[in-house]
Amino acid sequence: ARHPSIPMDIYRYPDADLEESPEMSGADPWGRCLRQLAGIVQKVEAHARKVSRAMETSSAKRQKVAEKKSSKATPIPLEHVRPELEKQHVHDLYDAIAPQWDRTRYKGWPRVDDFLDSLKKDTPGDVPLIADLGCGNGKYMKNAGFAVGMDISSQLVAICREKGFEVQVADALAVPYRGGIFDGALSIAVLHHLSTKER
Repeated sequence: ARHPSIPMDIYRYPDADLEESPEMSGADPWGRCLRQLAGIVQKVEAHARKVSRAMETSSAKRQKVAEKKSSKATPIPLEHVRPELEKQHVHDLYDAIAPQWDRTRYKGWPRVDDFLDSLKKDTPGDVPLIADLGCGNGKYMKNAGFAVGMDISSQLVAICREKGFEVQVADALAVPYRGGIFDGALSIAVLHHLSTKER
């Protein structure tokens, strides 16, 4: 007879060849194996249901936040926020060296990669939404789940687009994205390019 600790619904064919199965006997090691397997199946199914509910909840929350903040952010014109010093010695410089920069900057810093991995673990479906503010050549975007990026260098942005990344030219002090919609954000090696303490 079917062992009472194994629920009926774990069987693909509940009534097929199980009524007199010796494997279901409590004294038989195969019976113990089947009971353990049934427990594992139940745990996996329960976990799958939990993940599915979490993903639905996360999606619903994001949709509510997007509806509340439906107005688009208006970027400040770059000439109003960036001094001429930064334009000459940062923006124009990176535009000039972008191809060489891309060839030599391809490996991420370990702590940044660890941070991105932690976001994947904490996000339903393992696909966090990341904003990369000062994305450069996109070296962190490839491992960031789903990322959108921005950089002041139009040439680095062009390189990112060739790699298939969602990027745009923008200033880090005039971020064109709405708040409250990202699971995480990066701004790696950006602040030291600002020319004044106030900025």
